[in-house]
Formats: sequence, C-alpha cells, structure tokens
Amino acid sequence: MTAYERRLSVVASLWPRLQRWRRLFQQETVHLLMRRAVWGARLILFVALCLLAAGEAGPISRMATQALVLACALGVLALEWPGVSELKVPRAAVLFTGLLSVCLPTKFALAVPLLLALGLARGSSDRLAVWRLGGLALFLALKRLYLHIPAGWYAAESLGRAVSGSLSPLVGWTVQLGPSVLGVPAFVLVLTFAFWGAVLLSRERPVMVWLPSVLAAVLFYLQAYIRVRFIGASLPTVYSLWWVSLLLSSAQALALLPLASLDSAVSQEYSTGRAPSQRLRIRMGIAPLLLEARLFGILVCIWLAAVALARPSGSGGSVVIFKDGAIPWGLPDPPHTVTRLSDGKVGLIEHYLRSIGFKVRWHEGELNRRALAGADVLLTMNLNRPLSKAETDALWNWVRGGGSLLVCGDHTDYVGLVTNYGRLLKPVGIGFNFDSAVPLHGSEMWRATAEFRPSPIALEDWIPTELSVSIGASLRVRPPAVPVMVGRYGFSDPGDRTRAWMGSLGNLTYDRGERLGDVVLVAAAQHGRGKVLVFGDTSSFMNYSLPSSYRFVGVVFRWLADKRVPAAQVWPAALLLIGLAVAFVLRKWSAPVYTAAAAAIFCIALPAGPRVAVPIPKTPMLAVVDVSHLAPLPPAPGPDHAVAGMNRALMRRGYLPLMMNRWDRRLVDAARLVVLPGPARDFSTAELVDLERFIAKGGALVACVGWETAWLTPNLLSFLGVEVGAVPLGSADGKRIANVKEDVPLHFVSAWPVTGPGYSTIYQAWGRPVVIGRYRGKGRIVVIGDTKFLLKENLEGEMTFYGGNLWLFNVITEP
Repeated sequence: MTAYERRLSVVASLWPRLQRWRRLFQQETVHLLMRRAVWGARLILFVALCLLAAGEAGPISRMATQALVLACALGVLALEWPGVSELKVPRAAVLFTGLLSVCLPTKFALAVPLLLALGLARGSSDRLAVWRLGGLALFLALKRLYLHIPAGWYAAESLGRAVSGSLSPLVGWTVQLGPSVLGVPAFVLVLTFAFWGAVLLSRERPVMVWLPSVLAAVLFYLQAYIRVRFIGASLPTVYSLWWVSLLLSSAQALALLPLASLDSAVSQEYSTGRAPSQRLRIRMGIAPLLLEARLFGILVCIWLAAVALARPSGSGGSVVIFKDGAIPWGLPDPPHTVTRLSDGKVGLIEHYLRSIGFKVRWHEGELNRRALAGADVLLTMNLNRPLSKAETDALWNWVRGGGSLLVCGDHTDYVGLVTNYGRLLKPVGIGFNFDSAVPLHGSEMWRATAEFRPSPIALEDWIPTELSVSIGASLRVRPPAVPVMVGRYGFSDPGDRTRAWMGSLGNLTYDRGERLGDVVLVAAAQHGRGKVLVFGDTSSFMNYSLPSSYRFVGVVFRWLADKRVPAAQVWPAALLLIGLAVAFVLRKWSAPVYTAAAAAIFCIALPAGPRVAVPIPKTPMLAVVDVSHLAPLPPAPGPDHAVAGMNRALMRRGYLPLMMNRWDRRLVDAARLVVLPGPARDFSTAELVDLERFIAKGGALVACVGWETAWLTPNLLSFLGVEVGAVPLGSADGKRIANVKEDVPLHFVSAWPVTGPGYSTIYQAWGRPVVIGRYRGKGRIVVIGDTKFLLKENLEGEMTFYGGNLWLFNVITEP
C-alpha cells in the first residue's frame, strides 16, 4: 500500500467519528449548555451594570464608571436584542434614552439599568423584566434603608466584623475589612435577585428556587477570601482594587444560574394558550391606562410630599470660636515669615461667616454658661486641655437646649485630643482613634474613595478641593451617633508614639491587620434639641483651604445653626416604605412590569433629605479667583497649591478670596475683584456679558494671558481688546516700573508682549509692554503677559517669595 493510500484510509476511518461528534453537538445537552453560558454572561453583565450605576463597584472615577456602564449596557443589548414588543411605549426610544442616561449626573446613573430592563421587556408580564426591575427596586430600597436608618450602618459593620473574624484563621493574620471592601453590596444585590426569582418561580419549582440564595452565600464567602488573599499579597491601590472588586462582585451573579427558567416571554397567564380571562380582557383594553395612572399618581403624590419636606434649610446665627486649642489663629503672616505653620492658621473663617450672615465672637479661657449665652454654634479645634466637670456640664446643658457643637481634631492624638475629646464626646458616642485615616494610593484627597451618607451637609458631585478633607483621624461611632462622611476605600494607619517628632504618624502605608474600608471621617449626633458634628480633620477650615471649601463650610455652619433640622432624619425611609406598600397593594390591578418599574423609579427619585442653601457672601472686599477656565490644578489645596500664594496675598490685602470652580454669575456680580490666572479654556458669550456688567459697575479685572494659550481664548482676548505678541521674553527680569522712581525687581515665568488700544503700559521689558492697564466704565482692567505670573510660587511659596511681584500685585489689586 502506497503512502497516499495509507493516508486516505486514515481519513476514511476518522469520518465516522466526525459524524458521531457532529450528532453529539446537535444534541439538546450542548444547546442547553450554550444557553446557560449565554444566560450566565447576561447575568454577569446586568449585575455589573447595576453595581456600577449604584456606585458599588469599587473606587472608580466618574468617567471610567460611565464608560463601563455603557459597555455593560451594550453587552446586554448584544446578547438579547429584542423582538416585537407588546408594550405601549416605543422600545427603541426607551433603549436609546437608557443609553443616553450614561451622560447624566451620577445620581441619574441608575436610569440606565432601569430603562434597559424596561426596553428589553417582551410584554407587560414578561417575567425576566419583572425580575430585573423588581430585584433592582428591592436592592435600592434596602440601600436607602441602610443609608437613612442608623441601625443599617451598625448591622453592616457587624456583618463585616463577623466575616473578617472568620477569615482571620484561614489566612493567618488579623483581617479588618469594611463591608465595601468585602463586597457586601454585591452580595445584597444578588440576594435580592435570588429572592425575587424565588417569588416568581415558587409555584413551578418550590424546592430549587432557594438554591440561588445558598449559592450566593457560598460565592460571597469565597470571593471575600480571594479579596483578603489579594490584599495581603500586594499593596492595594485604587487602580488594583477597583478591577478586583468589579470582577469578584460581578462573579457573584453566577449564583443566579438556576433561575434560567425566568427567561421566558411572558408569565403563565399568557403562555398557557388558554383564552384570556375576563379580567385580562379588561386589562388589555382601556383599563390599563387608568390602573397604571392610579399607581403612578399615588407614588407621585408621595414623591411630592418628600420634595416638600426636602425644602432648602439652613439659617444664620451666632458663632463662638473657642480659642483653647492647638491651632494658630489669625490671618497669614508677612511673606518673609511664611512657614507651614502660618499657612495652617485659622482666621479667614471669621470674615467668611460674617459675610453669609453670622455673628462671630472669640472666647478664650473658662467655658461657662455666660460664654455660651446667645450662641447657636460653638467651634472647637484641637482641644489641648481637658474640660472641667463644670465646663462639661455647662456645655451639654447648652447643647440640650438647642446649641450645636462643632468639633475638629487631627490625626494620631495630636496634643492629647483623643483623651480630651474622648471624655467630652462620650455622651454622644463619638471618639477619635489614635491613627491616620488615609485614602488608598492613587486617590488624592479621597477622590472616588469617600462618600457622604444622606445628610443636609452632603454635597453632590463634589470634587476634592471643594471639601479639602485631608489626612486626619478616623472616628469611633456608636449609637446615637451616625456617620456623615465615610472613607469607603481608605484605611486606618495606627500612630507610632516613638515618632513624636513626626507627629506620631505611622508609615501611612497599608499593612496587614489594619482596618481597610469604611473608615468614618465625619460623624454627627443629636443630643436633646441640639446637634454635634465631629470632623477627624481640620483642613477644611484652614486659611489655605477656605477659598476652595467655603461652600462646604457655609453648609456646615448654616445646618448647625438651623434648629429645625435634626442630625439624622428617618422620614425618607418612612416615605419609602409607604410608597413600596402602595405598589405592593396595587400590584394585582396593574401590569407586573409597570408595577416593578414604578417601584424602581420611586426608589431612585425619592429625595434623600433637605439640602442647605448657602447665600452669596456679602462683603465689599470679595475677590473671586476663576479656576473654572484654568488648566487642571493640583487637587490638594495647601502651601503648594497653584493659587495658594495669590490667596495669601489677597488675605493680607483685606480681601475674602474665593475660588470659582464652576462659573457663577452671582459670585461675579458680588465681587469687587475678579482674577483670571492664566485661562486655558475660552469664555462663552454669557460669561463675557457677566464680566462686562461686573466692570461697568466698578469692578477690577486682572487677567493673565500668554502667546502659548492665546489660540485657546480668542473670545477673551477680543473682549479685553488686546493682542499677544509672538516674541518670547522669558523671565523678563527688570527693575523699573512706570511712574515708580525706586527699583522694583520683577520676575516672570514666561513673559510675552501685550498691546491694546486705550491701554497704558505699567511694566515693559526691552521696550515691549508686558503689564498694561486701562479704565472701562467705572471699572478697570489689568492684563499681564504671562499666564503663570500669579500661579504657584511666582508670588510667594511656602518658604520663598518675590517681593517685586508681590508689590505689583498689591498695587493692581488696590481697592
């Protein structure tokens, strides 16, 4: 037999095997496995979508969250593109609106999975849609109850301690992980879907329907063990923790595989093939519109009641600042004495509080009834001595009568505040830990790692500079105290007494055995008619931070001064339960999909509580520094912040400097001075109209422009009426200023010549004008040909300053 014949015989012998394999792949078992695999992929994608939209997928930035939400939504659509719909709403419009919801603010992100589930529904009784919407609604309801009821926080903490304690013997070291790091939110989400699936399938498979709940518990514990191993094997960072958290949290959805029978077109009432009942025929006519309108109408009425209760709150009052504390009080020192300590002074807060309607007085010495008389808020920072029994009794009697106590401390038992505040705050269950609360590496000032719990002082879509919460102490809380701001992805770094020269700081790096996740940064408590608010950090109230954190600080003081708003509000939880009870009662007279959708929408739209309104500061010395058009700033305000030197100079000049992160016409109208420190983004027509009105009524505008950014801001240059020459002048060091006989040394970072009709030269280098000015209407404009002249350390830094630059800035900003 030739080689060719042998090869042909081998192929002929394999042909029957190939035929058998083909028949095997055509069997129902293979198709079933493929359907189960697709079902599992759909589960994972939809659960991941819900977690991302609810903000429970780990420390992910907003832009990354939006991209992942869109990817998951498109993945779900690709796996189950819909057919013909029985719903009375255009399917394409619902799905398209759901995808567009990705671009909405964070609080509307949950509209994506809701509209996706509604748009993919194959009928008004589609069990899969009812399961998705019902499970999502139940999860959101449980999350709302967890956030609004203090017992929810303590229950989650107990679960976290129990799981961590059980994992410690398995890994050989003490585990202290918070619920967020352990993946408890994903576990609760999967449990709600498992419960809702059991309800829908209880008549068909009464025994197997509870299997997903058991599998969910097993998978949760398994993924918690993997998390602990991962955290113990490497230094966790924001970047490593978020993808591990997202993958392990989404994988818990595999516990829902036994619920694959939910993936049927409609409920049993539609799928049996029997003639529709009389009730069903009525429902298929005009009745649905009336029934759905009744359900939605009642829920809208409850929502309107919640909106009415969530009216803006806050009021002015009288503030007493208790000076017995290890805090340098006052405004910044002269520049030649600038040190980090002087930058950490607290004094500008007095001027700001007065500008928003408060009366402020200082008190030093014994804290008695007379000192507290007429006060609405008492501020104490870094208390450096224990209060006597008489002082403590006087303070708590004042709080019970309606006064509010604001306590600010620092990390690692600074000046003994753990003991001093521990004794003072014992009646309200709040204490300072001997530690530093530190965000995971990769998160500047708690960006994407901290969040507010429902509270009137909570800011929506905040950025780190608006809070200026830095590294402070974590807080211990027990009833009746409630957390207000929680570092969900931060850790508690124990202090080190042997490093007293370093403030007893630890290594500020996560080590095994340290608490990771859900560290309390701010806590509050109700005591009688008064409130107590405790910060584990003092940064928000410092001079260098207040120009950025002024809105948050104003919210804090106005909430504390408002005796109508308690520390914790449970009425949102009560209205939530009422609304869900209404949906449950009316479920028999409404289509299941619409009932579940109405419940989910209600859970999303229900207000979290009242918000505090802060008025625009009223002071003749308001200076607004526009950073909304500036290139991205370093996120951490402080001595090295990009505009810190300019803010210090303005404070010494008598101004109240406020940084405008978002353009606000009201701030511009109230200002006496507006500074544009090197804008890298052009101004809109409306913004230029605001500036024109500001100048016309007598305001002073200082703008820094340069040739390198001129092409980015043509509208601004046209408004100013100037041109920037393409001749680089470098540092343009010189000594002579127009109309000044003495030599004044100036230093530029990158100078360019600027010219314009009607402008006078203030400073020139090599015969070219670099600083020019003019009057327009009742106001004046000064243009500096250097985008970085007022930034970083070109005026003054932590240990350096340019006297000539500072002198010029003081001249052009003279009131």
